[in-house]
Amino acid sequence: MTNDIFNGFMLAFFVLASFTVIYELVLQVLRPEKDERYVIVVYISTYTPDVCDRLYSHLMRIDLRGESENACVIAVDTGMSETERRLCREFCTSTKNIYLCDPQGLSVLIAEFQKDSKNGLSAE
Repeated sequence: MTNDIFNGFMLAFFVLASFTVIYELVLQVLRPEKDERYVIVVYISTYTPDVCDRLYSHLMRIDLRGESENACVIAVDTGMSETERRLCREFCTSTKNIYLCDPQGLSVLIAEFQKDSKNGLSAE
């Protein structure tokens, strides 16, 4: 009985470790070149605390890989109310490398980020 429980834990650990290694290998293969700049775009229709968590988790992934100078997160407003937009804008301005824009301004913001490699983007 004890041996079966131990084997079950070992199997679960092995499966989890295998998924972790595969995930990291896929991220390494799909990752842009070292000096390339890239943008993560997140579309938001309603502002909730979950949105903050989602935006910040994308930023943390960028920071953990040491790519905070080559990447940013852009939140695209696709239907927030004025109050929600104000709250989201406050969160974005208080956090480095997270920006808020509307769908029309997305291409302009991405072009500005790709162009401006040293100074970063200006907050909205």
